Amino acid sequence: MSDNTSAWEIRFTQAARKHRIGRASARHVMASTAPTPVTTNRDTDAWLYVGPDERGRQLEVIAVEVGPTEGASPYLLVIHVMPTQPRGRHP
Repeated sequence: MSDNTSAWEIRFTQAARKHRIGRASARHVMASTAPTPVTTNRDTDAWLYVGPDERGRQLEVIAVEVGPTEGASPYLLVIHVMPTQPRGRHP
């Protein structure tokens, strides 16, 4: 996968919304930062994006590639989105 996510459809799990960060903010971080390969706690290869969203909040986003299935294109599944700083704290 390349740094450019524009060719990939991006989907979100319900758990990715746990911290109440909007999808647009996560997409902004993914479009404006280069991903780092990581492994999840379930030994799945994933991509970690860390960067500011459109409001300047530093976010971390973790996405996994879901391979093509019969008749469907591959996509990125965002499984985690959260601020790097706790709410109420400013850097």
